Amino acid sequence: MSAAVHTLGPRRDIPPGTHPASDWVRPPHIHVEVRGKFDRLITQMYFKTSLNGRDRLLNSVGRPDLLIAQPLQHGPGGILKFDIMLSRG
Repeated sequence: MSAAVHTLGPRRDIPPGTHPASDWVRPPHIHVEVRGKFDRLITQMYFKTSLNGRDRLLNSVGRPDLLIAQPLQHGPGGILKFDIMLSRG
């Protein structure tokens, strides 16, 4: 299953920034919640940045690379790919 977000008319992209988390800095990320018929997933989508290597939450998972959005089109208005899978839908 795939989903797309469509916008009508002009848009302005506002990239997420960093923010402090006690004694360290979180890299840019977006919190994502997906609800299926049976499953619910709450995760974070990260962007490629040098701060990712120091993020305690990102690096606590088995495959942090799966939480980093991959560019499909570079430059202004670029397109990112971020796969989300629910085991039971």
